[in-house]
Amino acid sequence: MTTVSLHNLSHAFPFGPPVLHDVSFTVGQGELMVLLGPSGSGKTTILRSIAGLVRPTEGDIIFDDQSVLGVPPERRGAVMVFQEHALFPYMDVGANVAFGLKMRRVDTNTIRIKVAQALAAVQLAGYENRRPDELSGGQRQRVALARALVIQPRVLLLDEPLSSLEPSLREDLRVTIRTLQQQAGITMIFVTHDQTDAVAVADRICLLMHGAVRQIGEPRSFFERPVDSDVARFFGGINFLPGIKRGRIVETDLGPLEVDDTDKPDGDVLVTIRPEAVEVGRNGHNNLVGMVETYSFQGLVARCGAGISDTQLQLTVTPYQRFRRGEEIILHLPRERIHLLPAENGQ
Repeated sequence: MTTVSLHNLSHAFPFGPPVLHDVSFTVGQGELMVLLGPSGSGKTTILRSIAGLVRPTEGDIIFDDQSVLGVPPERRGAVMVFQEHALFPYMDVGANVAFGLKMRRVDTNTIRIKVAQALAAVQLAGYENRRPDELSGGQRQRVALARALVIQPRVLLLDEPLSSLEPSLREDLRVTIRTLQQQAGITMIFVTHDQTDAVAVADRICLLMHGAVRQIGEPRSFFERPVDSDVARFFGGINFLPGIKRGRIVETDLGPLEVDDTDKPDGDVLVTIRPEAVEVGRNGHNNLVGMVETYSFQGLVARCGAGISDTQLQLTVTPYQRFRRGEEIILHLPRERIHLLPAENGQ
């Protein structure tokens, strides 16, 4: 297992603006780190830099306390799996998976055993003689994973491996990737722009925006403790209220709200509470009377907008809770679910 560290990594392509700005983070041995962010945030450039396909303008990349900047890609022990699968169309599945082992001059009997084990690991046992064009998109991605895993790389790099798959296949392959990573104990870095994919597979997430690290942490922290409103919005936050904090009370357009103890100093803040954290019904503190303005059934959940004074509060409820426009409802904002962010410019 390998530790991967990036130190102050920056990169700019010729005649273009910088795409990475002073990026630093460490991926621990056997950890699955997800690089998450919108298009153009620098995720793939980081992955290609680790693989040795791009040389950063500044900074260093360390594998187990040794710089790999001067090490050619084929000797780094980092294998990259692309979203396009990149299988050899003229080879059957077995030959595709065996390719890396043959390049390393592994003996034929060992190759046969390792290929069978790798295909079994990705739930494709017995597919050795199939051609890539006989497989579904999800199966081709599994073959690409098997081909990468069979050579036992130090680091496995996945570039948007699920982006071209339909939802049901994405869910299955998420489970496969996470299971394989845990069983092999391999250090893995997974690039995606999809929050659902990231949360489902990651030990930790590194959120990138505009080529810089915005927040690093366990998936839950991005929902419960976003560092600013940009991070909160990226993860689906939609309720934001300017407020003035005085001790455990925050004055807002909804009225005074009680919050948990926090080290945030008194003064201007931005109050946020996730829509799924807003509760229907009175419960001790932070009870508000609202008028239903919107209601939308969305299958697994329903979304409701409730007007309170001149502010609309969004809440997510079970699909079995139905509200009519103009209906009066009481909402409870649990103080432990209210998060205080830095005040936005112009607040």
